Amino acid sequence: MKMQVYKALADCYFQPDEQLYDAVQRLKQGIDSWIPENIHLALGMDQELKIQNNDLLELIREYSRLFVGPFDLLAPPYGSLYFQHKHPVPQIMDSSTFDVQEAYSRAGLNVAQDFNSPPDHISAELEFMYFLLFQEFRALENNDPEEALNFKNQRKTFLQRHLGIWGPVFAGKVAENTKSVFYLNLARLTKEVLMKDKKELELIR
Repeated sequence: MKMQVYKALADCYFQPDEQLYDAVQRLKQGIDSWIPENIHLALGMDQELKIQNNDLLELIREYSRLFVGPFDLLAPPYGSLYFQHKHPVPQIMDSSTFDVQEAYSRAGLNVAQDFNSPPDHISAELEFMYFLLFQEFRALENNDPEEALNFKNQRKTFLQRHLGIWGPVFAGKVAENTKSVFYLNLARLTKEVLMKDKKELELIR
C-alpha cells in the first residue's frame, strides 16, 4: 500500500534505532503490494540488518557521515539546499522551506515540537505524503469525493513543487556517496517510489 510505503520510508530516514527493524518490515509489505518489481531493494535492506546482527553502530556511523556531518554533508536531507542553484553558499531555511511549512498548515498539520529538524527534512516531507494519502483515503471511506480530491491535489502540488523535484536528486547523492548496502537500497527505493507516484499522478509520462 502506497500510504504504508511513505510512512516506512520516512521512518528509515531517522537516526537508526530499534524501531528501524519494524520500519523495514512495513516497507517490505508495502512495496510488495504497490511496486513488487522493486521488492528486491527492500529485501536487501532487511538482509543488511540481519547481517548487522542487531548491532546498529555501523549504520549510525553511516547515517551521520551522510546526513549530519560534522564536516561536509554528503547527502543533505533538507529540501531548501536543492533549490538554491545560484546561491554561492546555500542556506537551510529559505523561501522554499517556508512554502513547505505553509503546505503543512493548509493541510491542517503542524510539525511536532520534538522534531528538531527543519520542516523540509526528507523524513518530514515523506511523512507529509503519508498524511495526505491517509486523509484522502479517509475521505473516500466517508463518501466525500470532493474532500478526497482536495487532498489528492495537495499531494500532486507538493510533488510538483517540492519532494518530487529534490527527492530524486537527494536519493542520487545518497546512492553516490554511501558505503552501506542498506542506504544504497533505501536511496534507490526512494527514487523509485517518487517516480512511480509522479507517473500515477500523471506528472510525468
